[in-house]
Amino acid sequence: MNASFLPEKVKSEFSGILDKAPVPAVRTSGNIDGEPGEGYVISHGDRLFIYSRKAGEESFLKLSGKFGAEISRLEIRKDKFNPFLDVVLDGREYSLKLSSSEQHDLEVLVGKVKTAVPNESGVSSSSGANVPAGTGMSPNAQVPHQGDTAPLPLTPMQFMAAAMMYVASSDGTIEKDEDRYILHVFCGNNDILQPALKYFKTHSADQLFEHAGSLNDEQKLCILANMIEIAMHDESYHRVEQIMIRNFMDKAGISKDNMKAISNVLLVKNNLSVLG
Repeated sequence: MNASFLPEKVKSEFSGILDKAPVPAVRTSGNIDGEPGEGYVISHGDRLFIYSRKAGEESFLKLSGKFGAEISRLEIRKDKFNPFLDVVLDGREYSLKLSSSEQHDLEVLVGKVKTAVPNESGVSSSSGANVPAGTGMSPNAQVPHQGDTAPLPLTPMQFMAAAMMYVASSDGTIEKDEDRYILHVFCGNNDILQPALKYFKTHSADQLFEHAGSLNDEQKLCILANMIEIAMHDESYHRVEQIMIRNFMDKAGISKDNMKAISNVLLVKNNLSVLG
């Protein structure tokens, strides 16, 4: 992935560096423990950085090390469908699952870490950059929240499509019924679905929701209603889906009363058993 697509919480750690040289980065499928969430692996100079968080968490867990020092193993393996990055860092084993679309970037990233000359980037910890190059990161260090005032990256309709994809995939995968439902909502319109899918594949839900403040009130409520609708599509409302929807509400400034009103209407709408 292009490092410019990193979440602001992560990208801010590399301020002053991204505009000087390419920074290899890949996005993982789920968090570092294989649970629903997100993660990013980044190489800079002779160091590897791993950022991970569970779905619904604001802050990232941060890990860092040098190959041949803190990192004793760094290998790529592939199962039938997905590549995995196997890392042994400070004696602990991690296995990070990635999308097949990240395979090439992952190979480039691992190659750079293994062949890097110490501090080859020329950036030291005292250079004014925000990356603690050449020093160890505390494994439990948390990245502070930062806002995003950039303009809306998608049209409101594309925004809603992407938001529905994030909710549908929050349990780790988009089921066929959920996929068909999203296609049905947007009448298979590729002018909406393709940009939304591209954004979904290259960005996190948190990145999208940072732009919710650019929507008007009617758009926010419409998107919320459709996010709740797809969450309830499998006749259940999972905790991870609820957390994601609450995150959108927080970013959009939507009250709990509005959410309750929408949920109640959808429950009545979908209770077809009353019709016999």
